[in-house]
Amino acid sequence: MTPPRRNVELKTRDADPAATLERALALGASDEGVLTQRDTYFGRARGRLKLREQDGGGEAGARLIAYVR
Repeated sequence: MTPPRRNVELKTRDADPAATLERALALGASDEGVLTQRDTYFGRARGRLKLREQDGGGEAGARLIAYVR
């Protein structure tokens, strides 16, 4: 049985993307390509509503995501 997979997301500026990719690959990561997303947030009385528009990554299209923080 394989261990569960984890998705790690990091949002930051990268001064040297090629070096970062090289290091990640050396640590066992795989390059899955480019995923382009645009999130638009809407305020609600309780929580938030996000419209996520996405190209690439196998899930092209748009979806609404409701959440409370």
